Amino acid sequence: MEAPDRSPPLGHRTSGPAPTERRERTRRAILTAAFALIGRENGLSTRIEEVCVDAAISRGSFYNYFSGMEELFATISQRVPHSFVGTVIAEMGRLETAAERCDHGLRRFLEKARTDTPWGWAIVNVGAMGPLFGEDMAAMAERTVADGVSAGELSIADAGIGSDLLLGAMHAAILGHLRRGSDDDMPRIVSRAVLAGLGVSPDRIETIVARRQPPA
Repeated sequence: MEAPDRSPPLGHRTSGPAPTERRERTRRAILTAAFALIGRENGLSTRIEEVCVDAAISRGSFYNYFSGMEELFATISQRVPHSFVGTVIAEMGRLETAAERCDHGLRRFLEKARTDTPWGWAIVNVGAMGPLFGEDMAAMAERTVADGVSAGELSIADAGIGSDLLLGAMHAAILGHLRRGSDDDMPRIVSRAVLAGLGVSPDRIETIVARRQPPA
């Protein structure tokens, strides 16, 4: 006898998310939980058990997505799971000049770290595991400096060194603030020094750092 057709009728939607949606949702939960846990001074010592508790998953489920903390940290360092980073990159892309983009990204990151200490520790610890501030921000910094050099706006001889200067200063300034605190004008002071190192004229620097920025 022919087996009955148990497939759902046409137009019928099964309840609940599709398996791929559930997997992606769980993966995002793991990354988000891990980024939050990394947002401590000793965040690099975060354990799998802590991630599982915060992501509300079992240890067995964790291993369906990552082989261990090393792979999880590597993934976070490549694509920082925080919307702020993408927002700043998009804002930088809308500015006309490379010097303005450098100043904007630098000051936005520094202001964010000054108002959100856990985020600051997380972003510093991410830099210990891979590209400073993640691959997307690292690529944006290098592209911005290269554009400025090509346009004759930035006089630094090597775009790679310029990118290292920008990201390295951001990283060091955030870490300095987290350990010692900082004055309200710290982001502008750091930006002035970085723009000078990139070869921007003093008058142009003052015009740029006088610009107001959206809140962190």
